[in-house]
Amino acid sequence: MHIYSSNILILGDAGYLGSCFATRLQTRGNRVVGIGRHPFMCPWEHRICDVRDSSALRTVVGPDKFDYVFSFLGNVDHRKIEAGGCDVIRDHYLTNLNTIECINSTRLRRFFVMGSADEYGGLASPLSESAREDPYSPYSAAKAGVSHLIKALWHSDRFPGVVGRLFLAYGPNQPANRLLPHIILKCLAGESVDLTFGEQQRDFCFIDDVLDFIELSSSVDEAKGQVLNIGSGVPSKIYDVAKLIQKKIGRGQLNFGAKPYRPGENMSVYADLSRTSQVLGWFPKIDFEKGIDLTIDSFRT
Repeated sequence: MHIYSSNILILGDAGYLGSCFATRLQTRGNRVVGIGRHPFMCPWEHRICDVRDSSALRTVVGPDKFDYVFSFLGNVDHRKIEAGGCDVIRDHYLTNLNTIECINSTRLRRFFVMGSADEYGGLASPLSESAREDPYSPYSAAKAGVSHLIKALWHSDRFPGVVGRLFLAYGPNQPANRLLPHIILKCLAGESVDLTFGEQQRDFCFIDDVLDFIELSSSVDEAKGQVLNIGSGVPSKIYDVAKLIQKKIGRGQLNFGAKPYRPGENMSVYADLSRTSQVLGWFPKIDFEKGIDLTIDSFRT
């Protein structure tokens, strides 16, 4: 499953997933080129480009021939159309479309796109890739659109794309604005944490397992043209997760009910891993409690 001595392009190498994956690949002797909109200090080559601009991207990529392309571009953003949702669609759909158009694919082995469980919208869990998506925002609609694009291009052109539909990743060094780091840092500081009542069920997958999935899906031929769930398959209630973190740290105050639920929020979101296991033989190795211990330790140090 490991990728060695290859030319690799990573879109969004400054983000959490992109930087973790770039670090893993570079340590194996791969040539890693990252692309993002802003300067980024890193041990691999980082090129600055607004990937929504196809002419600028074509200039930045140039004649390079890549064996693998990994697309992590775009932040989770639930803005509505009147609040800038069209920009969200451009960030997630046009960036991938432009990259497919601009890259030299003569030696391309895999084009991996990071999808989102938000594509399922309000469907009932466990969520299966065979279900028709029910996107509820410009963000989730753009993600679902990319999933269909990758599948269509495999059927029409045998373009070697694959979509990893991610539920929730977590782990060491994750940005502090994400849910688990936010709770951890507040508790470590002995501060109060404002939360909803915490009845939502969510599916958390440790970062090392996510990276294993990405690499494996880029090595198994049967993954081409597929959309595959990335998760643990185990629902965890936010209330229980927050209490577990507080117990392990031994301080901090949890203010349940201080925040409202999001309008239309799906209260139970977790993955059906049947297709993923069938195609890749992949299951997460790090159970949630061990992953939380590793994550808390990283923030302590």
